Amino acid sequence: MLLLLTGLLALGPVFSEAQTAPVNDSVASMSLEKKVGQLFLIGFQQRGLDARLKKFIRQYRPGGFILFRRNLTSTDQIRSFTKDLRAYTLAETGFDPFLAVDQEGGPVTRVPFFPSLPSAQAIGLGGNEALARDFGEESGRLLHWAGFNMNLAPVLDLSNPLKTSFLGPRSFGDDPELTSRLGVAYAEGLKKAGVLPTGKHFPGLGGLMADLHKTTVSRMLSIDVFRRNDLKPFYDFSRMGAVSALMISQMSYPFLDPSGRSASFSPKILKDLLRGEIGFQGLIITDDLQMKGSSLIYSAEEAAFQSLKAGADLIMISWSAQQQQRAFDRVLRALRTGEWSIDELNDRVHRILAVKAGLRAVSNPLPTRIGQGPDGTPGTRRLEQLDLRLLDNKIRRFGQRARRPATLANGVSCVVSSDQRFLASFQQGKPQGNRLFTLRKSTTSQELENHLGQDCGLIVFAVSGTKTGRVLAGLSKKLRDKTYAVNLAMPTALPATLSLAGRLEIGHPHLHAGYRVAQLLQEK
Repeated sequence: MLLLLTGLLALGPVFSEAQTAPVNDSVASMSLEKKVGQLFLIGFQQRGLDARLKKFIRQYRPGGFILFRRNLTSTDQIRSFTKDLRAYTLAETGFDPFLAVDQEGGPVTRVPFFPSLPSAQAIGLGGNEALARDFGEESGRLLHWAGFNMNLAPVLDLSNPLKTSFLGPRSFGDDPELTSRLGVAYAEGLKKAGVLPTGKHFPGLGGLMADLHKTTVSRMLSIDVFRRNDLKPFYDFSRMGAVSALMISQMSYPFLDPSGRSASFSPKILKDLLRGEIGFQGLIITDDLQMKGSSLIYSAEEAAFQSLKAGADLIMISWSAQQQQRAFDRVLRALRTGEWSIDELNDRVHRILAVKAGLRAVSNPLPTRIGQGPDGTPGTRRLEQLDLRLLDNKIRRFGQRARRPATLANGVSCVVSSDQRFLASFQQGKPQGNRLFTLRKSTTSQELENHLGQDCGLIVFAVSGTKTGRVLAGLSKKLRDKTYAVNLAMPTALPATLSLAGRLEIGHPHLHAGYRVAQLLQEK
């Protein structure tokens, strides 16, 4: 089956050699403005290194950049842009920049690869630490190949996969022990590939319903329960050492800081808890300070200063160049007036440069070959093999105990999916006796029922999201009683109480899901 990648190409390294002077000497020789620049991780609108972006880099010398889908158009453009950004910033600042991206997998994937990267929830369903580590390493290698050296992942927050939440599939699950093991393993894989792992969102969002991009939120919980559950993945992540990073939540935690300050602005949470009690040695990074969770409290420039004063190392402002400039000026003014100490600035810059030096010391193994999927998306054979291993792992865990027909029914098998690859893959696993139905966005339950008719011995229905889940739920009980549901989406896409002939939770549109399901249903 592993024959879908084509056009394999030999690769060479993409990371430039930066200066090797000791970090202490570097910090001592830097101007105040240059030090302040290192504190900022900025976003922008451009898709290439134009004159305006060059001017900003020359003037403010930022320590890193975060790229979003708005900045990325194609594989060649991504590699060219990251290469240009790195080279120009190195020439202007003397240091490699952080080149960061949100590449969690699943719905939060900025750089597409083949096969598509599974979400944390999909990896959590597999429950396998070695697989989590391998996925982290291979996705890290591909990110490294694309020019990135920092991934804003993994998510270490706990979230019940059976309940609707803001995090949804971004969390490994609600089991503190499993989330800790899988999250740390994934981070270790990224680090092995020369990509800085960034756990988030300390000290934990839990099953948050609200979107912090749009509002402010406070969380109330017993401190003992919180320490035992939510903090465990962060405690364990902190043992990774200095070459690591944690992103801070913009939620407030009155049981940790009675002042009600959000975590990004709380010395009690950042200095006393994270640095002091937990002993975290890596970088402390804010989430985007232009999100409503922050901007409803402070302007971006004041939020930048307050976060640094509270204990943050790296400030993220991802949209407005004007607000980035104001934030830079605000921090510079605080240093010149004594509102913030030079010693604290030097401490932050030393930590940032030490992490950059630590990243350069990693062996940075690139994929030996890059191929292309059917749509031209870059990928590797190893990623395809990992995708199949994770699928097989979940089928072993859930397939035999999942409620399902004892064997594939006699007569016609009607296979329903919005994904052509699932249909083709199922046909490979069971070449004869199938009728394939493609769900379109406009397909209603009644229309599908009319198409299916009465001659389906078994209906295999691949659920790809809440909309297809609603189509399935709208079928008559007579049809649902002979329907085997394969849930390729979140568990919440398919009501747990829905009466069906059988169901299998897979949680991701794995490349060979149809093939493996056909095999499973034909087992005696």
